[in-house]
Amino acid sequence: MSSRFPTFIILILIALSSLACETIHTGVLGDIPTGMKPSSALNVGDTYSDPLNRFSLKITDDRHLVVKRTKEGVVFEGKAIDRGDIIYAVLVYELPSDMKGTDYGILEATWDGLVEKARAAGGTLIAIDKQKSVKNGLPYLEAYYRSERGTNSLKRGYISRFVKKDNRVYNMYYSYVSMYQSAFDTSIYNSVESFADLKEPAAKFFEGVRFE
Repeated sequence: MSSRFPTFIILILIALSSLACETIHTGVLGDIPTGMKPSSALNVGDTYSDPLNRFSLKITDDRHLVVKRTKEGVVFEGKAIDRGDIIYAVLVYELPSDMKGTDYGILEATWDGLVEKARAAGGTLIAIDKQKSVKNGLPYLEAYYRSERGTNSLKRGYISRFVKKDNRVYNMYYSYVSMYQSAFDTSIYNSVESFADLKEPAAKFFEGVRFE
């Protein structure tokens, strides 16, 4: 009986892995990664179209991105080889028809609103750099910032581009946090230079987004 037990366990693990799960949930042993790509993951070159026809985009990353729709848009989550957490997102904010102010004033107000929303949720957004520009005739505000939750939390880096088109503001962003970083590292995401590794994936992602 005891000699058959290990074989029985192995057969169960093989059967579970054949169900296209990304991990095998074993209880006491924890989750065992199967190395398989999540069944709902997107591939590079795939097109995502917003169900409300507000935007579309090309997938520019092959790091097992999984779609999570929200009422404001879409978030793609993935994992880097160093176990870092990756997020790409396009969120859409509808502007009140009677909202006054310049385009850049509205974009700055959008950023201020996100800072306040984070604060109300117990977090902090800290802007390291913000730049105004125009692309394809549309004004945008690009922000380099980090998020923190508590004194000794891991710092998450963001490059976000806020674009105003008609009565909407689009918030496109790329975000990354490393599971290996120290919560006490005072240099990470504390200068524009520390965002160097985020610039290329963010720029590629922004280029693939089309506003409707």
